[in-house]
Amino acid sequence: MEPMQAVRPWLRVRWAWRGVLASFARPSGRVQLLRTALIASGMSLVGAVSALAVLLLVLSTTAPSWFRPADPTDPAVQETARRVHQAVANLLHRPRALADGGHSDPWAIALPAEEANAWLIAELPRWLENEGVPTSWMDDLGEPAIGFDGDSIRIGVRASGGRVVSATLAPRVDEMGRLWAPASTVHVGRVPVPGRWIVGRARQDVSAALAVDVMLDESAREDQVASPLPLSVLLMPETTRMLDVLAGDRPLAESPVVRLLDGRRVRLLRLRARNERLELICRTER
Repeated sequence: MEPMQAVRPWLRVRWAWRGVLASFARPSGRVQLLRTALIASGMSLVGAVSALAVLLLVLSTTAPSWFRPADPTDPAVQETARRVHQAVANLLHRPRALADGGHSDPWAIALPAEEANAWLIAELPRWLENEGVPTSWMDDLGEPAIGFDGDSIRIGVRASGGRVVSATLAPRVDEMGRLWAPASTVHVGRVPVPGRWIVGRARQDVSAALAVDVMLDESAREDQVASPLPLSVLLMPETTRMLDVLAGDRPLAESPVVRLLDGRRVRLLRLRARNERLELICRTER
């Protein structure tokens, strides 16, 4: 056999492999179409994620539609708050027939959001002061508001930076008569956040606030705690208790009872939102 005849088979194999490699280097129309589709899909995904991030940012800085805090300096708001306070006091003290068990039939107090917000901003601070509870923290906390959407009770504040932080409450009175008010969801603006997560974050902020050097001035202490809540609010013992309430770890009230001057008591049996009103079901006891 001549030398060139022995080499030709190896040349054919080499040329065959070159053809295979060339097919990868120069993709067919179908492969090229797939590659183009993958690149386009990737770019679309990046665009969608970017648009979602912008949307979440906008929603987090947008107050929910129900958040309409009352103006405490408005004479109409002050008058509404006084009227609501007096009407509730009259209902509490109204004479009621007591059954053999020493209690009346259940009766109700119903408040629309406008009246509840007027009382919250104009009468609550005065009532707390009469009870000896400090109210300076309310100015630091920001604008509060409450809203009722169907059977949902929502309460929120406009925190530092202008963002509205709100919680959807699920109040209930258990078989022992204790009032619970855990947060089913928390919203930053209009973005929902799991209640447990946001409460855990707030607890971390409280721990950070307690660890700040008390020798620093107030502005320097504020800089060391990255929280939407003011330092004065984080340091209040009531804040820790309220976080426990929102997490469902403790009741809002062990015994939701109002004692009247004539010796009778008014017990809260149920707290709920109904027809966009706050409804308190009570009974009078001996």
